[in-house]
Amino acid sequence: MWSPRSILCPLPSVQAVPAALHPIVRWAQRLDIPLHVTPWPQAEPADRLIPNEAAPEALLQEQVQAVLPEAALDLRTQAWSQSRLTIAEWQAYVAHHDIDLVVLTPPTGGAPSPLLSVPGAESMIAGVASAVLTLPRRTASESFTHVLAPTDLSEEAVPTLHHAEAMACFTKARLDVLHVLTRRQYVALTPADMLALDDAAATPRVAARRLRTWYHRYTHPMYNAEEATELHVKQGDPVGTITRVARSYPVPLIVLAATHHPTRSNTLSTLTENVLRRTTCAMLLTRPRDHSLVETVPHEAAAQNIPS
Repeated sequence: MWSPRSILCPLPSVQAVPAALHPIVRWAQRLDIPLHVTPWPQAEPADRLIPNEAAPEALLQEQVQAVLPEAALDLRTQAWSQSRLTIAEWQAYVAHHDIDLVVLTPPTGGAPSPLLSVPGAESMIAGVASAVLTLPRRTASESFTHVLAPTDLSEEAVPTLHHAEAMACFTKARLDVLHVLTRRQYVALTPADMLALDDAAATPRVAARRLRTWYHRYTHPMYNAEEATELHVKQGDPVGTITRVARSYPVPLIVLAATHHPTRSNTLSTLTENVLRRTTCAMLLTRPRDHSLVETVPHEAAAQNIPS
């Protein structure tokens, strides 16, 4: 089910091996796909190489080889002319090589902080057409225990559900499908940008029935839904509920669509951006229109046809 054709991981210009490299190198080897590594792009890059600094390409190769020295890996690097890339140059590299999945780990030490607190991170996520996986340093070397897939029960949410199912199957994690029920109007850019039922007459029991119906109708045919899947209906603010549920799991991965805008893929959805600003959990941001990482299947009906 999980079938990216290429992975790219930008690395900070330090001698230590980033924690994110350990799972990513193994994923690339397991899937037998190219792994691209680049320097971490900077908002204000240096104009020239720092004297006596190792060449970026050689340093990147050393960092990867330190993880699996004998690995049979299709490693792609480039003879970078600068020690630091601009974000625009990095985005151009991602587009030129048609990267399916970009993996980002904050290049900062200290206490865990949301990725969007890193200068330039929002431009890195919003400025590419690839799916983006964010890995916090503290959990980068651990296996996911839970894959959390929030849904608004719409047909537009089905590709993101399939990505969550594929990731759960690939990592052997439990899949948790979450529907948030709120009685307050949640301000969003588009109807698909809402992870809530705003019907004041709806009840958790009705919402749970709709969630079961939606999930069993749209689950990917290659995914064994009986194996390790839990369906949840919670009440509250969507952003706060998603982050709170994720924090209750040992090593969670939140799966959300990067954008729901019908024409612009370089704009993060309101919900996704707010969750990114609130959580330090790992997140997979999908862009199924541009880079689906899962085999697609036709849908039979729209979500509004699901009986209530």
